[in-house]
Order: sequence, then structure tokens, then C-alpha cells
Amino acid sequence: MGRNSKVVLISNKKNRFVAKTYFQDKRDPRDRLTHEISFLRYVKSRGFANVPELLGVDRDNNCVLLEYIPGTTIQPCDVNEELVRRALEFVVDLNRVKPAREALPTAAEAAFSVEGHLSIVDRRIAQLEAQANGGLVRDFLSKEVSPTWRAVRDTAVRRTRSRLGQALFDEEICVSPSDFGFHNTLWDKQGRLIFLDFEYAGWDDPAKLFCDFFCQIAVPVPKRFVPAARSVLSRLANDRPWFLERTEILLPAYRVKWASMMLNEFLPAHADRRRFAGVRDDGNGKALQIQKARRFIELASQESEETEAQLH
Repeated sequence: MGRNSKVVLISNKKNRFVAKTYFQDKRDPRDRLTHEISFLRYVKSRGFANVPELLGVDRDNNCVLLEYIPGTTIQPCDVNEELVRRALEFVVDLNRVKPAREALPTAAEAAFSVEGHLSIVDRRIAQLEAQANGGLVRDFLSKEVSPTWRAVRDTAVRRTRSRLGQALFDEEICVSPSDFGFHNTLWDKQGRLIFLDFEYAGWDDPAKLFCDFFCQIAVPVPKRFVPAARSVLSRLANDRPWFLERTEILLPAYRVKWASMMLNEFLPAHADRRRFAGVRDDGNGKALQIQKARRFIELASQESEETEAQLH
């Protein structure tokens, strides 16, 4: 069972398959099916065996049929430096020979300048302020989220200075699985890491990949692995010092972005997507999301203060 798409296991006497149907809504126009099939076809064309085989596509019903790969889910206690390195090496290997730009779509919410990243968070906060239902979330937004975001944004702008709107060159962007983390990873019987779920994949800033990797919720990656991750992913960057600086500047911003994503539970369109995927609210979901979001807001504030200290 997915949380954004409807995922069904199909079996007969000999084989198992996975059918995945993608959510569609006029308020959320992202073409998740195209992102997934484009990425899977590219990865398979490169000879990778650690993603599912794409077996069929039904565009009329916005559905795909995928190979079923048995495996064991990764738990937070499993995450160590070796596992982090192996996961990120997968991304580096994907980018050793890059396809033509038109071979893949731009990743969902991709940004190719610091200003672009900040603008995405601006839009998410504004949407929550305008549409979120419930006094509890509105109080949290006005007293904690928005003030923290203003401070994080101001620090990022000051730290970036003249490079705020500077766009990355093509050689500085990467093929990204997007939403990449151990929640979408399995161990198979041979001890390989199997990677799943590419409905947001495409071209993106490797600094965003880094930030998202350290913002995953279900199987978090501890901050002590930040240096190792920076070292691996810096191989994707044509300008290594600027990549490293962007990861420092943007990580607090992405903490706020992920906090805002946790608050999507209070938006009408998000509730429709959860119902489509078959996810039920037990009555405690919204309060729990505020609790999780508060932790990310606290982290954003701490990390932004550390960045601010470097300016003095």
C-alpha cells in the first residue's frame, strides 16, 4: 500500500506483479506516471538490475504493471555509513553517462538556483496559510513555521549574496530518483539494495537530492552521516565548493519545506489523495503531523543559526 498512489499486489500460481495507479487531480497536475516510466526505462537501458522491470503501461487508466521484487524493508537501526554510501553510489553510477536532457523530465519541484529553491518553499508556506483547515495548524503556522521560515530565508539570501539567482549549468545537474531514501529501499535475498518509487524522478540539483535524503521521515538518516554523503555526492558536481556550500545553505530551507509537506494533511487536495491511496485517518494523524513538523522547524532554526554564525 502506498501513501500517494494505489499499489496492488497481483499473483498467480507462478508469478507476482505490482500494479500501481497514480493519483490525478486538477489541483495537482504532476504527471507521476511519466516520471516513473521515463526513469525506469533510463535505468534499465543502463543495465541496472536493482530497480523493478517495467512490464506494462496503461495511460488511459494512469496505471503501470511492475516486476515484484521480494525483499526486506530497511529499519532506522539498520542505517549506517556503509548503507548510506551504497545508496548514494547508486545515484553517482546513474550519472556516469548522462542521457540527453530531453530523455527525462525535470524532477518534481526541481530548482536550479538557490532563489528557485527558496521560491518553492515560499509557495508551499503561502498555500498552507491560505488553505489549511483548523485552528491548531493555523496557530502553528503563524507562531512557529512562518517566523522560522523568514529567518531561514533571510540567512540563505545573505549567505548566497551575488549567487542567489545564478542558474546551474547542465553539467552541474543530475539524474535524480527524487524522494530518495531508505523508505523506498529493500534488501533482497542476495543482499542487494533494491530501489523503488520514482514518480517524482528526473533532472534536478544534486544539492536538493542531498537535502531530501536527510529530511526523510520514515527511515531517517542521522546527521552524523552528512560528511560522508557530501563526499559521495560531490562527485556529481562540476563546481564542488559551490555544491558543498549549497548543501549548507539549503538544508535548513528543506527542513522547513518538509515541515510544510507534513502539514499537507490539512489541505483538501491532500486528503483526497490519501483516500485514493487507501490510507485512513485514525483521528490522531493531524496532531502527529504537527508534532513531526515542529521537530523539523526546530532543526531548521538550529541549522540556520549555525549558517548565520559563519557570516560573522
